[in-house]
Amino acid sequence: ALNEQLFANLFNLLASEDSQFGDSDESLVQPIADFCLAANSLTGNCETTSSFAALPTHERPLFRALLANQSASRPFTEYLLMVFNRSEDPTALLSHSPPARDSVLQMLIDLFGHESTIGVFYTNDVHVMLEITCRLLDRSSVQCKILPPVLQLLSLFSISRRYGDLLARQSSLREVLRRLLSQEELDSNLATDCRKLLQAVSK
Repeated sequence: ALNEQLFANLFNLLASEDSQFGDSDESLVQPIADFCLAANSLTGNCETTSSFAALPTHERPLFRALLANQSASRPFTEYLLMVFNRSEDPTALLSHSPPARDSVLQMLIDLFGHESTIGVFYTNDVHVMLEITCRLLDRSSVQCKILPPVLQLLSLFSISRRYGDLLARQSSLREVLRRLLSQEELDSNLATDCRKLLQAVSK
């Protein structure tokens, strides 16, 4: 809990200095964004001990800081999409027990978990993110560790106001989902997720 509050305070401090974080000094974006990813990952990985983990995403300190500082959120979301496109996890070297999810995917899932936090993304950013997510799904095998969070992120698209963006890709999505469902090794829970998503994009 302390970690998330600490990083939220740090984000607020830097965001208050527009000349440092919002506009001119891009060298600060990466370390602060990485700290935010780490804080979010730690909170999600400590559900039994973190008082913040039980809060709705948009009420947690880190996300309140993002929502309160839109100018500073812009370079953060741009960086998030950049590392997502590269399939990089800046926190991969950190040791977690139990092992943590990909921190970038987890951040995107949390941001898309509530309509207010979706608002930190520009419309074009959402289009780009959906393209990347669909590409990741297409490349995923049934045993790929990123398959569960990718399916979860796409499911959040299906119940959000971005549903139309998802439907625009329904043909390719149906093909990929059917391919996954045809494989006997697919975990039963993931098969259920695939069927639900297939139903959502087949309307």
